[in-house]
Order: sequence, then structure tokens, then C-alpha cells
Amino acid sequence: MRQVTEIKKVYSFEDLKTNETLKDKVLQNLYDINVDYEWWECTFDDAENVGIKLTEFDTGRAQMIRGEWIEDACHAARKIEDEHGDECDTCKTTEDFIQERDEILNTAARDENGEFEDERELDNDLDECEKDYLQSILQDYLTILCKEYEYLQSEEAILETIECNEYEFTEDGQIY
Repeated sequence: MRQVTEIKKVYSFEDLKTNETLKDKVLQNLYDINVDYEWWECTFDDAENVGIKLTEFDTGRAQMIRGEWIEDACHAARKIEDEHGDECDTCKTTEDFIQERDEILNTAARDENGEFEDERELDNDLDECEKDYLQSILQDYLTILCKEYEYLQSEEAILETIECNEYEFTEDGQIY
């Protein structure tokens, strides 16, 4: 029996900074290193926390998302107001929903006792408002998912992953 030991050059993260050819090979080989797992779980968890179950999405050509209320729309709106930043899209969408809902309630016809004259019409208007809110908030979550996916595949994110994990590389750009 004969044992052959192959000698390989191994490059560190620092070597990537000075060797553009190796850096390009590594980036090409690791383009999906940050998205080869359920990278979307945090966004799904956030949605669930505010009362929305995300059931399906596609950040590719289809650019679609589906979901449903776990809680009612008003519960979700309160949670988003409490837990999301004032500047985020979900908060702005929620403000629009609350304003539209209040307008529906304030302009609904009332009788002399202050009761709504046509509760069926009011319920239909509120249901439509909540349906529109769900579609808008789902679009906000799709935007979040798209931006996250784009970032995770960026050169910056890939290099951060390499540095954090202290990966080393062979000459062909593979993790050693």
C-alpha cells in the first residue's frame, strides 16, 4: 500500500481581499451560502407574532405572497403599531387601514338612537377594508422578503459569512 499526500495551498479570508481572482471564484461558488436554508423564518415568525400566517411566497419571477389572518385585522394593527417602527412600511400600511376603517365607521348612517341603519352594508364595507389591508400588509412582507433575499446574496453578506466562520479556501475557490 502506498499513501499519497497532496499538497494544497489554502487561502484565508484576508487573502480574498488581495486576490481578486480567488475572490471572484469564491463569490461564484458561494452565491447561495446564505440562502440554502429557511432564511425566511424570521419574517414568517414576525408576521405570525402580529397575527398573520404567511402561507406561500415567491421572490422570483412570480413576485407573489399569500397569507391569512390568525387574529382579526384590528388585533394585527395594534400589534404592528406596538412592535414595528414608525418608519417601516407595515406601520404606514396599518395607519392607512386604521384611517380608512375609522372613516367607514364615522360616515355610516345612524338612526335617531345612534344605531347603524344598515349593519349588513357596514359589515360588508369593514370586511372589504380588512381584506384590502391584508393584501397590502402581505405586499409589505413580500417586500421585506425580497430585500432580505437580495441582501443575503450580496457580496457584502457573503463576505461577512466567510469572515464570521473563518473559512479557508483552495485555489479553485472551494471551502477547505
